[in-house]
Amino acid sequence: MKTKFLLSAFLLLFVQYSFGQADYELKAFNQMPTVCISGSNTTITVEAVIIDGGSNGDPTDYQWFAPYGGLALSGPLTGSAPNNATTIVAVTVSAAGILGSSYILRCQATHNGGMDPVNLDFLVTINDQPSPTTIATPDGTESCNGIKIELAAQLPTGVTASYSWNTGETSSSIFTNTAGTYSVTTNNACGTGFASQAITAEVTPALSITSCNNANDQLTFSVSATDNDNMGITFTFHEGDPANPALTSGGDYSIATTATTATLTVSNVHTNHQGVNFYAKATNSCGAATSIACLALPIELEYFTGRYTGQAVVLDWATATETDNDYFSVERSIDGINFKEIERIEGAGTSYFTLKYSYTDEEAPLYKQAGTLYYRLKQTDYNGSFSYSDVLAVQLGDTQEFVIDRLALSASQELQFSLQSPQAGEAQISLYRMDGSRLLTQPIALQKGVQSYTVALPADLSSGLYLLRVESGAQTAVKKFSVSR
Repeated sequence: MKTKFLLSAFLLLFVQYSFGQADYELKAFNQMPTVCISGSNTTITVEAVIIDGGSNGDPTDYQWFAPYGGLALSGPLTGSAPNNATTIVAVTVSAAGILGSSYILRCQATHNGGMDPVNLDFLVTINDQPSPTTIATPDGTESCNGIKIELAAQLPTGVTASYSWNTGETSSSIFTNTAGTYSVTTNNACGTGFASQAITAEVTPALSITSCNNANDQLTFSVSATDNDNMGITFTFHEGDPANPALTSGGDYSIATTATTATLTVSNVHTNHQGVNFYAKATNSCGAATSIACLALPIELEYFTGRYTGQAVVLDWATATETDNDYFSVERSIDGINFKEIERIEGAGTSYFTLKYSYTDEEAPLYKQAGTLYYRLKQTDYNGSFSYSDVLAVQLGDTQEFVIDRLALSASQELQFSLQSPQAGEAQISLYRMDGSRLLTQPIALQKGVQSYTVALPADLSSGLYLLRVESGAQTAVKKFSVSR
């Protein structure tokens, strides 16, 4: 009696469901087993517990069967459990149905020729090992500009399993914008699967103009761009409008490229391309960046210089060639931002010889307190189109040189420049649009000699031309630069 009591207590700890009659009942350890087509558990043992109460004096008869098919059974499918005893009966089950479906396995108990049937049903699911597991990438394998993309683990149709990604997630899919190799392990009663996928992270190229020069009847237009993950950048050049077809080498055009730079050389500018804008594009799998215009100027300016004599500022410039050049406007500024026309000098129309020009600003000493005067040339054609030269800074008096040098944009679109100062002290940096509106100001510390600085540009700064102005007391330095987003 003690042994029977202990066995009954053990069974009660594991029983999930039970069905009873006055004399016998059926119980189960696991009524929802899984059988596998391949891998582990291609055959399983299903057990039922028959408890005969002994009141009728007869043994309990049983039989195993699958009333709706889908399962192959082997072993003793029928038999009898002794009267007044607890008996475990078992059957061997293998899959004979559709993967991913569930089928009923029934153990039926009766006595004395089939009286008082009691059914115990098991729901057996047919599964398969989760291999091969694959990872689908519906958004592609490249994350662009920080946008998250999906990685979805996929199993053969009808197979179910649990998921474990190397990043800790346990769902069937994850989202990421970080480059790396992602792997997933899948597990079920039939076995284990594994898959991995490499993801790259890229951004639309940041395009910068490194040169836009007119000389010797040629336009040289050079650009550079960032290639975040070395996936490759395609450069194209376009004449007149960025939407126009890309130029190809041949005739007036010569194009040279490297992995991150491109140069367009245009010949016969004054005959075929004067006053025309050229654009560059850098394209990768994430998108394209378009440069601001590089203008094929109607004049070739060989030089533009200025010096202070003590009584005036003397400006000198020369052109290598001119086409339909109506006149030059000499413009002056005390801050390098706001310019005023002070003289108009007649151009030569069309010329293919070097021509020299000069202008003396006798009013310059009136602005000696400013320390520096700024000049630029505005060249106007007969048809009214015009272009500007670079800004020229002329120091007044005995002031040592205070000048911005080596200005460039970094790959992260930070403004980097060197400043030469005659003395240490404090200064203020200002950034302006070409219309004179100020975008930012910030203080900097000066050192005597040359020092490098980095300025973080506003994140929403659009493509175009801008002016950097550095001011320290009576000293001011101004430099023009372009931004391409």
